[in-house]
Amino acid sequence: MYIFISGLIEKHLFNIYFFISFIRSIVISNIKIFFIIKKNKLNNFSYTKLISKKKSSKLFILGCGSSINDLTDENWQEIKKNDTLGINRWILHEHVPNFLLFEGAKKSDLAQGETRNKFIYDVLNQSNYRYKNSLFLIKDLDSLYINFKKLISIYDRIIPIYKLMPLGKSFLSAKKSIQIFKKYKILNSISFPFGSRGTITHAISLALNMGYEEIILCGIDLNGPYFWENNHSNLLFKPQELEEGEKNNEIHITNVKEDNNVTVEEIISLIKDNSMKINQSIFISSKKSVLSKIFKVYW
Repeated sequence: MYIFISGLIEKHLFNIYFFISFIRSIVISNIKIFFIIKKNKLNNFSYTKLISKKKSSKLFILGCGSSINDLTDENWQEIKKNDTLGINRWILHEHVPNFLLFEGAKKSDLAQGETRNKFIYDVLNQSNYRYKNSLFLIKDLDSLYINFKKLISIYDRIIPIYKLMPLGKSFLSAKKSIQIFKKYKILNSISFPFGSRGTITHAISLALNMGYEEIILCGIDLNGPYFWENNHSNLLFKPQELEEGEKNNEIHITNVKEDNNVTVEEIISLIKDNSMKINQSIFISSKKSVLSKIFKVYW
């Protein structure tokens, strides 16, 4: 009954639905994030620290799709001359980005036991020295678990990200939400990068809000295997604990319409249409990516 009534309000009285959802899903969530920051004695979001790492007008966002293995030496030469932002398990790769944006453990991750989660913490700590000049950006602290006691070595480089997400269960509601955020100039906040369904959405919003003029998405395939499944030449850590049951040879689960009322591709499309300024462009690195329908191929 609650779901039915909520659906009716969302469809016919969206402004009321938006207000209630904004309080519940954004205000309360960010209060939780604030207290988690205080409880764990983390540094609060720092605009100055983040912007100080920006050294170029071009940013390469590095995801975990297998098209990463198609990048040529010439491609890598250009990538290394510019700022880079890695997503989630990018830390397995030998290239060290300026920023690493990741999230904590879902319930399904925790259910897989200590061995798998220990592997992730071990990789982060063993990467402490090579990532000594990088910032670790963490999202969804209100809903995903991180044991910060196991990350003491990188404490001083952690920047928590606050939450801004589309409200509603349909694409139309998501579209109305982002337009309201845009109207009231909430959409362009660096500390609240808009996103949902996948870390890539937050990464794109953050890049746009930081003022990067060219943003190139590499390894954001949304289909096929991960880069470590068929090529270990660029790996520093062999992801044994991650391979079983995680091979992904089809459309990424965040982009399956049957599983989600709003897909990650649709969220990215909304960000493109509402957050990009006239002097900004987004490209995709490979024709293999689902997003090549939305963005021009860079190389």
